[in-house]
Amino acid sequence: LLSMVGWKVQGRLGPMDISGLTKELESIWPSSAESAQLGHESDRRAWYGEVWDKLRSSSSHLVLGVGYGQPLIDFMSETGQPIRQPHNSSLNVFGRLGLVGLSIWLLFVWTVMKRLWNAARRSGRAAGVHSPLHLWLLTFCVLGLLDSMVQPYFEFSHSAIPFFFLLGVALGAHPKVTMDRTAPAFGHARVPLRI
Repeated sequence: LLSMVGWKVQGRLGPMDISGLTKELESIWPSSAESAQLGHESDRRAWYGEVWDKLRSSSSHLVLGVGYGQPLIDFMSETGQPIRQPHNSSLNVFGRLGLVGLSIWLLFVWTVMKRLWNAARRSGRAAGVHSPLHLWLLTFCVLGLLDSMVQPYFEFSHSAIPFFFLLGVALGAHPKVTMDRTAPAFGHARVPLRI
């Protein structure tokens, strides 16, 4: 819309206009030649080594990471498109936020997976009625985390938003803490929300 009125907007890969949007949409379905050229195992090893070398360059980088705003890796695809981060979301967290960020991320993943596992186990035993919802949500989260090991899964909104939305649904569908219905809170009785 902006390009139609004559405004020029510069993006990371070039001007943002109708032709750029068309190229981006076409890149969703790469040709078989492009698919064969992207994501070789040797490329991934080199990317992981680059991130590790940046982290080892100083003790502050190891503890706090290199931060945002700069590419974690220096790589160009065969089509000339820059690759800015390793295709591994946990390694991206480690590179950007160091040991502190990685510790928080892994604690978050562990806590969430433990709650989802317990909810899936309890849903099979609750009142003799088996509900597969928690099992499906747990499976979705496990598959998302596995995908994040080989793709920048959480760096793009088309995968991060559904993942964290369904994660919130999963955690909200079986809350960890149950409230006492008889205990008044600020003059009103607390009633837990059941989904």
